[in-house]
Amino acid sequence: MSETIFLKCKNNNVSGTIAFPASKSISNRTLIIQALCDKKFKIENLSLSDDTQILQSLLKSTDELLNAGEGGTTFRFLLAYLALKGKPLTITGSERLLQRPVQPMIDSLNNLGAKIEWIELDGSAALKIKESKLMCGEFEIEASTSSTLGRKDA
Repeated sequence: MSETIFLKCKNNNVSGTIAFPASKSISNRTLIIQALCDKKFKIENLSLSDDTQILQSLLKSTDELLNAGEGGTTFRFLLAYLALKGKPLTITGSERLLQRPVQPMIDSLNNLGAKIEWIELDGSAALKIKESKLMCGEFEIEASTSSTLGRKDA
């Protein structure tokens, strides 16, 4: 596969071709970028991983309850995307996924204007995203926090 990147900018519009490997991480990021764009673009060579297929499905879903399954990047990327959209939804995942340390991300998004809170859903945890509007701002999340640690409030 070529590692050549071709982009051109005309009238503040960027167009071009970027060839990436079919990694889950890159695929999930590409799906979120596409979802954020007004003008959709073609994506080829997406990862065939469950996480990527779930994210792709959830981004198209009209359901009010979204289940990210086991996918950590699926859950975190979707949570930030949904907070930005400000549409009331509930997001959940596997029991193990919901034990991961996402509270710093929730706190940061809430500080920017999101309204996200933990709720009980059929005996397990889930996040309720209420109608809100994110404001511009900056925040830092400690990168050394391990995804193997439990939730702060658990």
